[in-house]
Amino acid sequence: MVRILLAVFIGLVAVPCGAEEIPLKSIWSWGLPDTQLVTDIDPVVVEEVKKVPIRNAMTPLVVAAGLGDKSLTYKFVGAMKALDGKPGFAVPGHATEALRNAANTPLDAIPDTLPAGNVTLVFSSPRTADKLSIQKVVRTGNKIEIQYGLASRGGHFVDSDYFALIPLGELRPGKYDVAISTEQKPRRSAQHISKPFSFTVE
Repeated sequence: MVRILLAVFIGLVAVPCGAEEIPLKSIWSWGLPDTQLVTDIDPVVVEEVKKVPIRNAMTPLVVAAGLGDKSLTYKFVGAMKALDGKPGFAVPGHATEALRNAANTPLDAIPDTLPAGNVTLVFSSPRTADKLSIQKVVRTGNKIEIQYGLASRGGHFVDSDYFALIPLGELRPGKYDVAISTEQKPRRSAQHISKPFSFTVE
């Protein structure tokens, strides 16, 4: 009996669970709850917000919209209708570097091979009628799963654009698969959300 228990224990130790949940507060986003404002890593927006004498939670968003393509955030928001219902993608870098790379990525020819180093996932949903949230992001080895939720706004509202930069840290060379899912019943707005994708780190 002791030998059996010992074998089971050794087996459990030898098989690491390997699953890592990425904190929502480490994610930078435009419009998603429980995450950090992506405008906080947008250098031009940060400088312009400092000039506003009376500020509130909406100030960075208004400033970004007013700057247009001078803002990395709004440059990406303005272009991401091309991503409607298309696969997400990954970019090199972290925080501001990742935002700059996302904003400058040609959305009609997104590269799927990245250099070794910090990698950030780009998850988006343009022209979305429902409220979108990220429930959790889990990485298990070379597989990442993004779970999202959708909720009715409870009335007629203008559709919203959402996007998130999800940092993965430094990745080793290899192929990575990103699943995008929800535990909810299908909602019409889901058609706009990023689809699953893969990328390779060299």
